[in-house]
Amino acid sequence: MTDDSWIETGHRLRVTRLALGITEREAAAASGVTVRTYRRWEAGGYPRGTGLRDFAARYDVSMDWLLFGGAATIRPHLAKRAGGKLAILPVRRPEAT
Repeated sequence: MTDDSWIETGHRLRVTRLALGITEREAAAASGVTVRTYRRWEAGGYPRGTGLRDFAARYDVSMDWLLFGGAATIRPHLAKRAGGKLAILPVRRPEAT
């Protein structure tokens, strides 16, 4: 995956966390990482180890959704909480310096 792909994955991870109504601390604990590491993932950092899989398993989130944005793979409980708009939220890309 490219750096842009990880930025998009981080964005989907963030909007999923927000749709679930959980804090960064709760998401980090479910992923088995520190809050600092979890924040780095949401910012587009490469998630090493099994943390992303652990997050997906804990909150019943599709890995296909997190990694590739497969709108058809959004779990019904996420789409319902997000008013069906989870898949269409825009990715905010960092500004070039």
